[in-house]
Amino acid sequence: MQVKFVLIVLFLAAVAFAQVPPADWVEESIKSDFRQLGVGFCRAEEQCLVRNDFNPDFDNNPNSYWDGLRNRSNGPKCINDTQYILDYYCDGGSWTSRTRRISEQLLAVALAQSGENFSLYCDRYDRVLNRYLYPVERGIAQDFLGKFCPQGFTEQVLEGCTNNMCVLRHAGGVAFGASLNSPVDNPQRSFLFALNRPSNECRNAVDDDGEFDPCGNNVWYDRRLNAVLYAPGVPSLPAPQLLASDFFRRPFEEKLHPYVFSFVHRPQVQRYNYSFFNQTPLFNYVYMAKANEEFVYAFKQENVTLFQIDFAGWYFSNIALPKDACARLMKRADSFAGCEQQPSPSEFFMAAQRTPPPGNFRQPSLVDAWSDVVGMLRVGR
Repeated sequence: MQVKFVLIVLFLAAVAFAQVPPADWVEESIKSDFRQLGVGFCRAEEQCLVRNDFNPDFDNNPNSYWDGLRNRSNGPKCINDTQYILDYYCDGGSWTSRTRRISEQLLAVALAQSGENFSLYCDRYDRVLNRYLYPVERGIAQDFLGKFCPQGFTEQVLEGCTNNMCVLRHAGGVAFGASLNSPVDNPQRSFLFALNRPSNECRNAVDDDGEFDPCGNNVWYDRRLNAVLYAPGVPSLPAPQLLASDFFRRPFEEKLHPYVFSFVHRPQVQRYNYSFFNQTPLFNYVYMAKANEEFVYAFKQENVTLFQIDFAGWYFSNIALPKDACARLMKRADSFAGCEQQPSPSEFFMAAQRTPPPGNFRQPSLVDAWSDVVGMLRVGR
């Protein structure tokens, strides 16, 4: 009797499986969130992972991110291409920054003129601007650069009203820009107040086409990016071309990345483990300058991975550095910096990292002095 029962069960199971169509296997890309704290999947390839433990029912709704910080079931697991959270910008399924998008537009201005003599610097406003304490109609310019603005639907979280600022020095003068975390026409905290312009200055720049539109008085506004440029003497903004993007991508991918994994990376030693260099930086901290054949390129990335690592890279081409610059300058400031081996006499490479240490001990790192190193070694000095 037991044998017959087993045979019947096996027969029914075989029939059931025979009626199930074969499964279709679909290849999905593993995505990292913008802080590189976790990985997961999104429903669409062009989406970017926000947090793997958030709710896909709220996908493509960036403002819900702030609700998700209080209750994970109310936050978006993924957001769509061209959407953003603060400075983190989803670009076709990969994270970059709105600051990078602004810098590419500024770089297009320089490249349209000559492309041989320019500098571009993106960092905190108090590091890239020579002056920010000047008086404006609403008070002091700094008041509208460093303020905090409420975020999300409930407006219970405060973040900086502006992200990093980019300053371009080019043949025609100086231009700068920043992306905003508050409406450009905010009646109390508008970024336009820092330019001594009314909050409704850009009321006619309403095209949602992902391009900067003129507001008048040398001001340009991209509604989709929620970003402002100030470009005196520039009658029209050239569209960013692939060459502008190459200025960010190629020095990292073709110069610094191969250098680090050939001469610096040693995964068995924590302070020389540069596995995170496999992730393309956000390029929200970046410096590049060109003066004919001289070229400088540097970036910094903050607070990535569970260890909250900061790391940076520098690349110099045809720059006359002091003899034994690595030992005499760099290693003296940061004994763990990677620059001992230099594969080319006309190039200089350097990488550094910093991990928040336990307790009060802190190993000096060139990452902390990133802006100072950039300033010390700029072209044309």
